[in-house]
Amino acid sequence: MSNDPHTADDATDPNDSIEKRRRKAGPFVLDIEVDPVDPSLVRIGTQVTGPTGHRAPIGPAGEPEVWLRHNRIRLALHRLREARDDATRPLLLLHGLGEHTSQRPPEATDAWLGAVWGLDFTGHGRSSSPRGGGYTAEILMADVDAALAHLGTATVLGRGLGAYVALLIQGARPALVRGAVLVDGPGIVGGGIGPSAPRVTVAPSSPVTPDPFALAELTVDVRPPDYAVDYLRLAVRYSGLGEPVTLAGNVRPPWMAALQGLPGVRELPVAAALEDYAAAPGVALRR
Repeated sequence: MSNDPHTADDATDPNDSIEKRRRKAGPFVLDIEVDPVDPSLVRIGTQVTGPTGHRAPIGPAGEPEVWLRHNRIRLALHRLREARDDATRPLLLLHGLGEHTSQRPPEATDAWLGAVWGLDFTGHGRSSSPRGGGYTAEILMADVDAALAHLGTATVLGRGLGAYVALLIQGARPALVRGAVLVDGPGIVGGGIGPSAPRVTVAPSSPVTPDPFALAELTVDVRPPDYAVDYLRLAVRYSGLGEPVTLAGNVRPPWMAALQGLPGVRELPVAAALEDYAAAPGVALRR
């Protein structure tokens, strides 16, 4: 009897059928830990890096002004400042990955005369979390859609992940979003032209936010640059605004860099961009 391991009974024969190889290999274990997230190590929400690089502590907003429903998720919508001019539409703030709506709006919004609101995304801040994850940028876009159903027409200021979602909602709801201002911050940086190797995300169960599943899944969500460009084209075609998207951040992930120089996109500081969008009338959809 040969001692050659390649002739042993448990060796893999290239001529074996797939089913026979599976029996030799034993049962597959798919529910494995892949880049597990330790919630105690998450510090994104306690300090924020603004567009100028300044770091300042922030506190979470208090009890939400409005509770919204997105499927089984309760979304927290906070009114951060009352309107000083009822003729000016609301400004909706979208936070970065792992963050939450802060107690006060950023200084760049001081001149905005309308009400200022902030939305806690699913799995963030005071909003609830789904069991077992299942986060995508489109899920968060639907969160914003629920907020717009309550607020009506609004201008959107997004940071990091919130900036990406602001772009998506500008293209998906061009009649309701009167300008999207995109600022850099923690969140999605984009992916390749397709998904990488299959992965199973296993995160510890947590009753607090940010949901570990949100941090694990949204950091690897594939977003090729041309996907962002498609939403820009929808915004340009249907919003009625000449430049519906403003880039105001210093750091440009691939999806944001792909927007630079395209029709409908401009680069301005946040305050200047908001001043222009505040004056933009509610324009009906162009057909």
